[in-house]
Formats: sequence, structure tokens, C-alpha cells
Amino acid sequence: MCKFLSALYLRSGKLICEPVFTDSHSDLIEAHGIPERSTAAPIQNFVRLELTPPASTKFNEVEKWAECVDEHETPEWFDGAARFDAFEQMRDILRAAMETPTRCLVFGRLLFTRNWTGKVISCRVMALDGSNVKALDGSNVEARHGSNVEARHGSNVKARHGSNVWALDGSNVWALDGSNVRALDGSNVKALDGSNVEARHGSNVEARHGSNVEARRGSNVNALDGSNVWALDGSNVRALDGSNVWALDGSNVRALDGSNVRALDGSNVKALDGSNVEARHGSNVEARHGSNVWALDGSNVRALDGSNVKRLP
Repeated sequence: MCKFLSALYLRSGKLICEPVFTDSHSDLIEAHGIPERSTAAPIQNFVRLELTPPASTKFNEVEKWAECVDEHETPEWFDGAARFDAFEQMRDILRAAMETPTRCLVFGRLLFTRNWTGKVISCRVMALDGSNVKALDGSNVEARHGSNVEARHGSNVKARHGSNVWALDGSNVWALDGSNVRALDGSNVKALDGSNVEARHGSNVEARHGSNVEARRGSNVNALDGSNVWALDGSNVRALDGSNVWALDGSNVRALDGSNVRALDGSNVKALDGSNVEARHGSNVEARHGSNVWALDGSNVRALDGSNVKRLP
């Protein structure tokens, strides 16, 4: 994955670096129509570069930023002089963006910061190492390493490593590694590795590895590996490996490997391997391998291998 600050250095000596829009080398190559090495161009006419901040909070000392040539093979034309010129151009970009009093880098609508608490409106924010960010009104936020983020009104958030995220009103959230996420009103959430998620009103959620999910009103949920799911109002749920699922009102549920499922009002349930199922009002149930099933009101049940079934009427 490309890191901030990313750039392309051309054989001509031109540097292409657009931190406001992307840190992706692939995006830069595509946007500028730069051909990759091929039989027609046996020599690579550019190199991918990255300049990353040091571990210390004094990232305004641009001379200490780590240089990286992101290439398996470095072309011969990229000698010591070319390397110095390339990374010096990148450091000049950082120096021009430096806001010393606030310890931030500001590139137009992009704000890059570490260990800083602030509030921004209509801005892309990248905050590292325990930073707290509050971004409103269409802002984009990336916060890493224990950061806390609140983003509202159509904002997009990516937060990693134990981060907590509150995102409202059509926001999209990607939170990893023990993160907690609450996203409302049409939000999409992907949270991994022990994360807890609450997403409402048409939200889509994927949560893995011991995660807990509550999703309402037409939400779709995919939760794996010991996860617990509560999904209401036409939701679809897939939960694996010891998961517990409660899904109401036309929901469809697939839960495997010791899972417990309660699905009401026209729901369809498939639960395997020791699972327990209660499904009501026209539901269809398949439960295998020692499962117990309670299904009411016109439901169809298929239960195998020592299962107990109570079907009414």
C-alpha cells in the first residue's frame, strides 16, 4: 500500500506529487498517462518514491523523513544526483505546507497531522499516532494508531489500530484492529478484529473476528468468527463460527458452526452444526447436526442428525 507522501520522479527530472487527491502511485500513473515498462520501452522512465514521517512527534523536521524508492529494480539513470533532486523536491513540498504553530501540514483541503486535536470543516484529514479529529460537512478523514474520529454529513472515514469512529448521515467507515464504530443513516461500515459496530437505516456492515454488530432497517450484515449480530427490518445476515443472530421482519439468516438464530416474520434460516433456531410466521429453516428448531405458522423445516423440531400449527 502506498504511503504518504508518495510521488513519481520522471527521467526528465519532473516530480509528480498530488497529496490533496491521492497517495496512490497507480492513480498518478493513470492520471498522467505514463507508460509502464514494456517491450516498446525497455527502460523504466520513472520511479515510485515515498517520503514518510519519523516516529517522533517532530515531523516538521522534514530532513528526518524516511526516503523509500518503491521499485524492485532501480533504473541506472536514477543515480545519486537524481535521488537527491527527487527527494529534495518532495521536501520542498512539505516545507511549503508546514504550519508550525499547529504542527500540521496543509495542502489546500488536505490536513496532515500527528498527536493533534482539532476541528475542521469540508476538508480531507490524515491524522496519525493517537490524534483526535472532528470533521464535519463532507469531510474525509484517515486516522491511525489509536486515533478517535467524529465525522458527519456524508463524510468518509478510515481509522486503524484501536480507533473509535462516530460517523453520521451517509458516511462510509473503514475501521480496523479493535475499533468501535457507530455509523447512522445509510452508512456503510467495514470493521475487523474485535470491533463493535452499530449501523442504522439501510446501512451495510461487515465485521470480523469476535465483532458485535447491531444493524437496523434494511441493513445487510456479514459477521464472522464468534460475532454477535442484531439486525432488524428486512436485514440479511451471514454469521459464522459460534455467532449468535437475532434478525426480524423478513430477514434472511445463514449461521454456521454452533450458532444460535432467532428470526421472525417471513425469515429464511440456514443454521448448521449444533445450531439452535427459532423462526416464525412463514419462515423456512434448514438446521443440521444436532440442531434444535422451533418454527411456527406455515414454516418449512429440514433438520438432520438428531435434531429436535417443533413446528406449528
